Amino acid sequence: CLVAMNGACSSTASCQTIGINTAVDEIGNISFINLYPNPINNEAALEFVLRDNMEIAIVMNDLTGKVMLSVNGKYSAGQNVVKIDVKDIPTGIYFMNMITHDVSKTIKAVLIK
Repeated sequence: CLVAMNGACSSTASCQTIGINTAVDEIGNISFINLYPNPINNEAALEFVLRDNMEIAIVMNDLTGKVMLSVNGKYSAGQNVVKIDVKDIPTGIYFMNMITHDVSKTIKAVLIK
């Protein structure tokens, strides 16, 4: 409930139910995404579950938008795991983007060497 009070100590209450999504439950045809370990040292795994077979581009950008890594592939419906080799990428904060034909999902990745 949201309660608002004015200076005369009278209040008005308004109760509404709102759904707030705080995790990746389902985005388009992607029903689960997990990047681990995060922070990353030399290699990470990007795990995701698809409802249908599809092409996905996995792109890692630095904070300026520079592409540091790009992997394109066709993935099957169900659980998929993509190993990501980052040993030649310097320590920093990056954005891992999963891009399909209809949706894009970004996960923050931290590299510590």
